[in-house]
Amino acid sequence: MNLLSIVKLKNIDYDEWIYIKDIYLQDLSLMMENIQISKVNKDTVIITSQVSNHKTFKEFKAEKLLERVGEEYGFKCETYSLEILN
Repeated sequence: MNLLSIVKLKNIDYDEWIYIKDIYLQDLSLMMENIQISKVNKDTVIITSQVSNHKTFKEFKAEKLLERVGEEYGFKCETYSLEILN
């Protein structure tokens, strides 16, 4: 499964977000591969990845860790599943 995540930074800057991501979301590599993080502007980050462990990914989504950390530190992440058409 291919994912696209759009992160909107509200009360946090990019460098702070990277630091928090590294602390709280360090286990992303256990469930995803080919993770690419791109800074669009001072308020937006785009992440693309492929889910490599669907069971762990479902557990991660159920925990809502990303939502809780986002509320605490001032960012919001919307994730979309991408369907390859060609």
